[in-house]
Amino acid sequence: MGNGKSPIAIACWDICSIAGKRRKNDDYGLFDAYFGGCLADGIGKFPIADAVSRYACHTAFDSLKEGACAHAAIRHAQAKISEFVKAAGTPESGTAITVLRMGRGEFEVSWLGDVACYLLRAGEKYLRHITMPHRCGNRLTRLAGSAPFEPDEAAFLTQSGDRIVLCTDGVWDELPESEILQSLAETETPQEACAKLVLGRQPNDDATAIAVFVS
Repeated sequence: MGNGKSPIAIACWDICSIAGKRRKNDDYGLFDAYFGGCLADGIGKFPIADAVSRYACHTAFDSLKEGACAHAAIRHAQAKISEFVKAAGTPESGTAITVLRMGRGEFEVSWLGDVACYLLRAGEKYLRHITMPHRCGNRLTRLAGSAPFEPDEAAFLTQSGDRIVLCTDGVWDELPESEILQSLAETETPQEACAKLVLGRQPNDDATAIAVFVS
């Protein structure tokens, strides 16, 4: 777990992750309160899924640090993953990835695959679905990997009291939306929110959440 404070209205953040029944965690996440972060879910049926998700996150994260927008960061990661997979000598591999860039007074989200991003605004009693999964049944229709898919993107003005969560399908596909809403609305810190979303259960798939609370 980690947490941080920021001069750009982020009160605090946290990340929590546990492996699913395979006992090998293919999820990987990074976050920094100054510029944002990303969460990736390696496709378990592919070789080196854990290495691909980790490489994708570090590549996108480095782009964010250099000032790239969320869309550019994910495009850069996608190009590098293709090179990484070829260098590893595997026929194909890939990862779902969502990138969140925090700025002064606004935030951007860009994604490929099915890593979800939800927003709960102060005073609202429902979750806003920022991402729409690139998924048909259990099959991803877009991912960061060998093929050059185009990421989707969205942007919002930041409001005081915003609570944002990125989560893999070990969270959003296994918990009812009402429980995700509760975990954000009824906790005081992102540490508590992440613990409610991830810990204390044995998910079928790897479960990871990054929660960001805006002051």
